[in-house]
Amino acid sequence: MEWDWNFVWEIMPTLIQGVKITILATVLGSILAGIVGLAIALARRSPNRTVSRSVGWFAEFIRGTPLLVQLYFIFYVLPDIGILLPPLVAGVIGLGLHYGTYTAEVYRAGIDNVPRGQWEAAKACNLNGRHTWTHVILPQAIPPMIPALGQLLHRHVQGDAAAFGDHRAGADEPSQERRQYLLPLHRADDAGWRLLPRHQPLLRRAVALAGASLRQDREMKVMKLLPEIELASTRPALDARPLEKRVGLIALATDHTSEVDFRRMVASERIGVYVARIPYANPTTPDNLRKMQPSLSAGAALILPDETLDAVCYSCTSASVVIGDAEIEQAIQAAKPNVPVVTPPMAGVRGLNAFGVKRISILTPYTVETSRPMAAYFAAHGFDIESVTCLGFEDDREMARIEPTSLVDLARKATHAQADALFVSCTALRAALAVPGMEEAIGRPVVTSNQASAWNCLRLCGDDTARPQFGRLMTKPLAR
Repeated sequence: MEWDWNFVWEIMPTLIQGVKITILATVLGSILAGIVGLAIALARRSPNRTVSRSVGWFAEFIRGTPLLVQLYFIFYVLPDIGILLPPLVAGVIGLGLHYGTYTAEVYRAGIDNVPRGQWEAAKACNLNGRHTWTHVILPQAIPPMIPALGQLLHRHVQGDAAAFGDHRAGADEPSQERRQYLLPLHRADDAGWRLLPRHQPLLRRAVALAGASLRQDREMKVMKLLPEIELASTRPALDARPLEKRVGLIALATDHTSEVDFRRMVASERIGVYVARIPYANPTTPDNLRKMQPSLSAGAALILPDETLDAVCYSCTSASVVIGDAEIEQAIQAAKPNVPVVTPPMAGVRGLNAFGVKRISILTPYTVETSRPMAAYFAAHGFDIESVTCLGFEDDREMARIEPTSLVDLARKATHAQADALFVSCTALRAALAVPGMEEAIGRPVVTSNQASAWNCLRLCGDDTARPQFGRLMTKPLAR
């Protein structure tokens, strides 16, 4: 096939017209995208949460929808409801809206990149809103935006090529007016018809044949790489269970500690720990803790559905006290009938009974309001409460950040002289790591929420192995 200069010169006007349309659409669409992006960015920063969220949902919808779908909607669907837009206007609006949502994120990121101290400094200098933006914020926000805006401009040009196609066949006919710029959704085997003029059938056929040859070649290479698949004639033997024992753990959505502690103290080659998380949002108050009760059955049902478990632990001490052990057991057994249920305060009572103690001190990270039911729970189970110390935290994620080493000193201060043992409440605390140090510091047994729960679950699985590295409790049997 020879190069045809006549063909090149023949299509040159069409190419030039295409360049003009691309430049025009890019300029107009970029201007519109900049305006739309600025409006969305300002709305997202609005103190009115309804406005901010509504605009955020709109932007997410536009970004999550393919550009071609949006262009088709504007050009072909809107006329059905009486909104008839010229092809160029429809394309510019579609491109401007689509890339405007991305531009908004560039603006927002640039503004948020300005340190908070700059806003406060402008306020301290008594600058008004306009001067704050023009003299302080924008000079710092704009430079980081430039690379991202340049990348969006490049994508905008690509979008122009996708949005407009030169279909001028019959464009002079009234019935063909809306076909002048058709969106390029076409069959894969029509590539030659889209790219080449109608009067070049030979070249079109060559392109089609080349494409067919490449597809066949790829298919042959794939076929050569795949050996024949054989079905094994025998099935391997199956164990009764992947692991001999199964422990279910229902953790809070915000819990950082329980799963880690159970993996450290319970999981082994013989015992598997299977976790489900249920919704929870701080603060840790009695009323808020009660809201988890309706989720317990659904959470338990997610743990190895239709399979039996050897124990299920609901890993929240304060919620267990507020909701009640019996109610928790009933909710979990609704999904896992007859499974032994463990709660941290229940395990704590059993652990303290294993030492035969009666007078105890209690240390919690909670507020006074949340600690009060905890003291009443242990008093109702026959213990004399010598002292209760709380740290005043309301967020379980902050409780998880308390250093284990600092708990040793806290335990020393929280343990009453007449107390026989110390109970450290809360599954969020990393207290299990500090038990040996706390016991050495106070010279008495220490029982913690996760340690007691792990000990209880191990004993229910028939594992009586002593683990003194996790405290004295891990050497004690569970009273049956």
